[in-house]
Amino acid sequence: CQEHLIRLGLAFQKYESSHGGFPPRRSGFNNGEPYGGWGGHVLTYLDDATRAEEYDLQYDFFDPKNRSVTETPMSVMQCPTSPPNRFIEIQSQATTKSLNEDKD
Repeated sequence: CQEHLIRLGLAFQKYESSHGGFPPRRSGFNNGEPYGGWGGHVLTYLDDATRAEEYDLQYDFFDPKNRSVTETPMSVMQCPTSPPNRFIEIQSQATTKSLNEDKD
């Protein structure tokens, strides 16, 4: 777990250096932005270019557009000693704050 926490900490530091502050804990709660959290903001700084390119901050984190990224496990987000095959299925939908035209 310690190596993963170090990687996450370094990603937050890189984000802070680029943006002058840490990523939002969450977004889209009474501020008019799509629903999301810090995870989408730090993908680039976790050296995960593919996921960073696929994830679109203009869409809710649970929007179908972001589903492949949000439902794919990332080793850095899981402690190696955790039980295997832990998976959370996200109900894909879009809120009015998402750019998705096929909102539920």
